[in-house]
Amino acid sequence: MTQRLHYLLLTLAVLLLGQVVCTAQEPAETAQVELIVPKGAQFVNFEVSYLSGAEASSIDFGDGTVESYKGRMQTVNHKYATKLTEETVIKIDAAQLTQLRNTSAPTGFSGFGKIVAPALQSLRLGINNYTLRDSREQMVDLTNCPKLEEIVLYNAPGIKLPSEQSRLKSLSITSPASTTDRYYATLSNKHLDLSGYTALKQVSLQYQPNLETVDLTGATALTNLTLKQCNLYKINGIKELVALKEVDLSGNFLPYSSLPLKRPALTSFKYGQEGIHLAPECVDKNTIHLADMLEVKDADGAPQLTTLKQVKQLNTPRTLKEGQDYILKGSDLIILERGFGDFGGDNPLDAIQLSIKTTNAYYPDYGKSKYDIPELKLDIAREGAVYPQEKQKLTFTASEGGTIDAMAGDTKLTTGAEVEPGTPLTFTATPAEGYMIIEWRVNDQVQMTPGINKKPVTESTIQVNMYSEPMNVTVTFAKAEDNCLVTFSQEGEGKLTVTVDGKPFTSGTFVAKGTQILFEAEAFTDHIVKEWQVNEEIIPVGKEQASYTLTVDKKTEVKVIFAIHDAIDAVPATRYQIAQTDQTLTVLGASAGETIRLYTLTGTLVATATGSATLTIAQLPAGVYLLQVGNEWIKVTL
Repeated sequence: MTQRLHYLLLTLAVLLLGQVVCTAQEPAETAQVELIVPKGAQFVNFEVSYLSGAEASSIDFGDGTVESYKGRMQTVNHKYATKLTEETVIKIDAAQLTQLRNTSAPTGFSGFGKIVAPALQSLRLGINNYTLRDSREQMVDLTNCPKLEEIVLYNAPGIKLPSEQSRLKSLSITSPASTTDRYYATLSNKHLDLSGYTALKQVSLQYQPNLETVDLTGATALTNLTLKQCNLYKINGIKELVALKEVDLSGNFLPYSSLPLKRPALTSFKYGQEGIHLAPECVDKNTIHLADMLEVKDADGAPQLTTLKQVKQLNTPRTLKEGQDYILKGSDLIILERGFGDFGGDNPLDAIQLSIKTTNAYYPDYGKSKYDIPELKLDIAREGAVYPQEKQKLTFTASEGGTIDAMAGDTKLTTGAEVEPGTPLTFTATPAEGYMIIEWRVNDQVQMTPGINKKPVTESTIQVNMYSEPMNVTVTFAKAEDNCLVTFSQEGEGKLTVTVDGKPFTSGTFVAKGTQILFEAEAFTDHIVKEWQVNEEIIPVGKEQASYTLTVDKKTEVKVIFAIHDAIDAVPATRYQIAQTDQTLTVLGASAGETIRLYTLTGTLVATATGSATLTIAQLPAGVYLLQVGNEWIKVTL
């Protein structure tokens, strides 16, 4: 009996210990900015600002000196006793740090270590007499700076932007034009993702030879854009940026598809290119996909003719002739077998260097001068080439509820037909009565609409060029009465996240009736979730909350409205008095059965009571909250 009791006690102890271990959390990372001071330095100079009213914060200079600073625009000038004999790290307490800037004197440091600054709004090192090339892992990592609004850097070896995308307004990173500059450092980033940075108004990236692509999708507030003397061949999302005023893209290798549209707001536009580069996927064996050069439209959607000025083989050299050495299928240029030949086109070469030049009146200043036409140079190997006579199999099917037809020009095709690569194809879906189109797929890839707010294509017709491999096209139908269109939007300062079963949901998508869609609203600082609207009707008081779940039963439009909470201070609250202890908050004067809710300043519901005027607050941290009693709001401090 004793042995059994001992065994049970031992088992209980193990379980309790396991629970403690499992529930333990990682400690929060210390808010700190580390500055790397190189060997040989003796002075450091910079400027710091802290939150108003915050207690003094320390700066450890790494030589035993620790000084305290507080307030705005505090100049930091520190002199080491002698020139440093080894690298030293300055540690800045960054819990209350709002600004880190240069002074007119050289900074003295040469890079960043750890950067964890939850309140930092401005990182402005805006003079060129310093370098950041000694930054740890060759990277200025700003992911843990969620409130950053301004970034200005020179000679940065790499950049990671804040993970919070809603606040950054200005980004400037510059390197010297000359590689012999003693401070010289350039971004290691080949791609810079600025998509979704909705507050971004100014971007300037200059003399960054490693930078090849930039994504601006969704950066709708952008007005000033300078991407100068980089190595760019692709800018995603630039066509949709209607607020652009001043743009300088000169000195890159951009095709027409990466140039902005000429809208009335665009008052300054410089874009003379060094040459042209295409994305690697634009070259498929001996087929060059030239849609980025040949398919040009203006801001009204009207086609703008591109003229093919030159197709030349540089090996021999000789000008290639259309129909003999190459053909055009839609926007695809296909090098024929004769195009790989030498002077007479008879003896085939293993590879050729191709030169292509185009002009388009919509972009007349495309070259470095009015006499210059940017050149696209490509290396094309003959091995594996697929010539037009090598047709590929095309299959197409429709789900229950409709039919599908395929046309190549005026020729109607049957599924299983052999089609030349590059042939323009048109597919038309006809729903049966009571059915609708849900989606199109090409080789199992869902076809999406262009632009920022992408959604599955549900039009009755799609157009696509035949691939240089077997291609399968499918269209899916569903009963119209069983599916409904759901759209959503927001008003005010906040973030709206929409999911179905944990997966992102796109506005403008048809879904089956009975589907549950979760809408989650997060208000930004100084804002609250004011109300939800469903089909322009306000959800009744009592259902306002930081999230809303829609069960689809008809065509629905959901809208969340965020409001500035400061207006609540002006609401008279003479009906109520607040009685508060460490454990409870009681509203005196509340009607029987009236619902009382307590929210954080960001709109999160943290306590509620119905039929009772008392809320339990023991579990809540001290701070300012918003109390809702019926239709009235009161600001309270716990």
